[in-house]
Order: sequence, then structure tokens, then C-alpha cells
Amino acid sequence: GKFLQCALFTVLKVRGLYPEESFQRRQVFGHLCWWSICQQVEDYVSTLCESLRPAIFRNRLRRVLIPIVESGRLRERYVIEFLSDPQLLAGSSEAEIYHAFGLALTKLEMSPVALWPVCAGGMPVAMPA
Repeated sequence: GKFLQCALFTVLKVRGLYPEESFQRRQVFGHLCWWSICQQVEDYVSTLCESLRPAIFRNRLRRVLIPIVESGRLRERYVIEFLSDPQLLAGSSEAEIYHAFGLALTKLEMSPVALWPVCAGGMPVAMPA
């Protein structure tokens, strides 16, 4: 649950879908993660993650797609994939899991740099479709 929450909050924060002041860093699994301080957003994401928990534990959920739509058009999407064999995770040490968690969050935070090049004026420029 916590990993998915951190991932969702990170996408919401780094893509500017909520005001900057709606997020703060919180320590989760040994890493500083973005976390919403807006109670309604936190409740929504928490409820969503809890509703997905049984499917994740039964290995029935392979990925979560996060589409970002602007003016009725798909601007970009994020995909969070789960291991096809949960036993692979069970065989990992806590340090390995925390390290993988940190790498995943770093990828999410760095992805806007790859997705939206910055023009000379400092404003994001849409990449051609």
C-alpha cells in the first residue's frame, strides 16, 4: 500500500497536478517521498490503494495505469508494474526491497525531465505526438 501511495503522490506532485504547497516530504521505507498534505487527496489515494490491495496480494493486478489528460487529450501516462511472481519479492532482503523502492521513486521524479524538455524561457514545451 505505501509504495503505491508514494508512487501516486510523486506523479501528482512532479506533474504539477496539485499546487506545490499540497505536498511535503515524508520518510517511507528509508526514503524521502512526496506525500499529499491535502486531506481529501490523501484519503482518496489511501482508499484507492486499499481497494487494490486484495488484487495485488492475490497476484491478480499486474499494473496500474495513471493517465494524465489535458483539454480532453491524453498528455502522458505512467505505468506501475508489479512483479509477475510475488515470491521473487519474498526472497529479497529488506535492504534490497528498500533499494528497489528508492530506485523506482527516483525514476518517477526524474521522468518529467525526459518527458517535457524545457525551452529557453523555462516553460515546459509539449513533445510532438
